[in-house]
Amino acid sequence: QIIHTLKARRRSKDDVHKRKVAQLELNVLQAQLNPHFIFNSLGAIQNYIHHHDHEKADKYIAEFAQLMRSFLESSKKKYISVSDEIDLLRRYTDMERMRFDDKFDVDFHVDPEIDVNNTIIPTFLLQPFLENAINHGLFHKEGKGLLTISFKKYGTNQIRISIEDDGIGRAAVKEIQEKSFRRHKSRAMQIIEEKSEVLRNFDNYIIIINTIDLTDEHQKPKGTRVNIDIPELE
Repeated sequence: QIIHTLKARRRSKDDVHKRKVAQLELNVLQAQLNPHFIFNSLGAIQNYIHHHDHEKADKYIAEFAQLMRSFLESSKKKYISVSDEIDLLRRYTDMERMRFDDKFDVDFHVDPEIDVNNTIIPTFLLQPFLENAINHGLFHKEGKGLLTISFKKYGTNQIRISIEDDGIGRAAVKEIQEKSFRRHKSRAMQIIEEKSEVLRNFDNYIIIINTIDLTDEHQKPKGTRVNIDIPELE
């Protein structure tokens, strides 16, 4: 009986230790996402100043400050409500639209069955996918693009978040990158993979990500859709 008790206590201590390590890893991953966005934002501000567009520079700095405040508040949390996440993503995409001179529009669609104020999702889960869609698929598109973000009930106690762009598609992006002297490697997307693993180990929270290449009736690329399936938590 004593041996059994000692083993149980040891397992309990090991579990606590693993949970603490997982939480520390998650905190580090969250902290790494902010600098990635800051770098791009400061580059945009520098560009406005370089072109003597002080009005846009002032407006961008004001929006940047508000968004960073929201980011910092969110970084203290492991999960965020769908409502707060949408607010963050709206602010982020507004800034990106400003940076790219309204090169694309943004639509949000939310299933009315989802309680946006009480349903929670992991913090910093979606922004990197929007970043990829904007900076690659939509950036290289001729004409104005469209970015669509939707939240839908899916299966049993699941939510499917879809991020879709009508850009040039992954194959064309890859071809452009291969011709470039500076090949892009998304650290943000790598962080998402690492964060998913930590959440799985820490909370048994399973995130399933599928990327779909969209084509028209002639099988020509017409964009990319990323489906992110997550548990529905309230």
